[in-house]
Amino acid sequence: MEELFRTFPTLLEKLEESDEFREAVIRGAWKKIAGSSLSDHTAALGLQGSTLEVAVRDNIWKRHLESLAGQMIFKLNSLLGTAAVTYIEFRIDEPAVAKAKHDDSQAAEAGYPGFEQVAAEQRTEMLVSAAGQIKDPALRSLFLDAASNCLARKKFRTAQ
Repeated sequence: MEELFRTFPTLLEKLEESDEFREAVIRGAWKKIAGSSLSDHTAALGLQGSTLEVAVRDNIWKRHLESLAGQMIFKLNSLLGTAAVTYIEFRIDEPAVAKAKHDDSQAAEAGYPGFEQVAAEQRTEMLVSAAGQIKDPALRSLFLDAASNCLARKKFRTAQ
C-alpha cells in the first residue's frame, strides 16, 4: 500500500485539473494518517483550495487536533509527496462524523446497489492514463480499483 501512496505525486500532477480526484486522494490520505482510532472521531469533509475541512465530534477533539494540525499537515503532504494541504480547518460536526462512520461500515458490509457499474464508469481515460505511470501491473490494478471505488463512493454519498 505504501508503494501506491508513493505514486500520488505524479498522479496528482497529471490530474491537477480533476478537483474531484484530487479531493478523493487527499481524503484517502487523511484516513491513512488518522488511523482507525482517530477516524472514529473525525471525517474529512472536503478540500477548498489547499485547505482540508475535517469534521470532529466535539470541542475537545477540535482543540486537541488543532494543536496537532502542523504535524498532520506534514504527514499528509509527506504521504502525498506534494504540498497539497497547507491548512486543516476543524469543524464540530457530530452528525457528519457519525454519517461518515456509518457510510464506511455500510459500504464495507453491504455495498451499494449498482456500485460496481458506477465504479467502472469512474475509470476514465484520464485515470487509466495517469495510472500508466505505475510500473508494477499489480499495483497499477490496485490503484485503479481503489481510485474508481473511491470516486464511486463519493458519487453515492453526494446522491443521498
